[in-house]
Amino acid sequence: MISFEFSPQQKQIKELVHWFAKHEVRPIALEADRLGRVPDEWLQKVNKMGIQLNASSFGGGRPPSHAEGKKEKKEREGNRVAVIAAEELAWGCPGIALSLPGPGLGGPPIQSSGTPEQKRRFLSIFTKEEPRWGAYALTEPEAGSDASGIRTTAKKVDGGYVLNGQKIFITNGARASWVVVFATVDPKLGRAGHRAFVVEKGTPGLKASRK
Repeated sequence: MISFEFSPQQKQIKELVHWFAKHEVRPIALEADRLGRVPDEWLQKVNKMGIQLNASSFGGGRPPSHAEGKKEKKEREGNRVAVIAAEELAWGCPGIALSLPGPGLGGPPIQSSGTPEQKRRFLSIFTKEEPRWGAYALTEPEAGSDASGIRTTAKKVDGGYVLNGQKIFITNGARASWVVVFATVDPKLGRAGHRAFVVEKGTPGLKASRK
């Protein structure tokens, strides 16, 4: 039988995040709504506290081998803690919760599929010194819940790929240091043709705007 009881550690984390949501998130929620953004000074403060939007524990991947059993168990525990924390932050204000600095949904693809060099390059920038954001770009004007229909293309050229397309509803996309962009190398292949690319801020041709 599956137990839904929280462990002592999970209860402690739940109480801690609930306190943060009550005393730090809710008091600025109305101001953030009026401004249409979360105040920069508040983001600076919580970043220095080490509070970030980090979904890297939501990793999938292949089933673990026997030797990876302990690691897999630790990842499952991380998933539970992440869900508990996300629920409490959303109780405070879901909009502010999604505005927290960190790699966000862009973290898991890099964590699960990136090379060691890519992980160091793209994930090590999230420190207490300065708030930074990552983003995840999948949704398009003509491809929402049916992601197999994405039209952004990736054409291989000397030295890499050229991406062409448009994405919408990208959380923190306008201020992200990098964006994980999904594109197709061959639309006829459907999902089998999808590839993920990390596109850094300042890359020629990358434009982000609010509409």
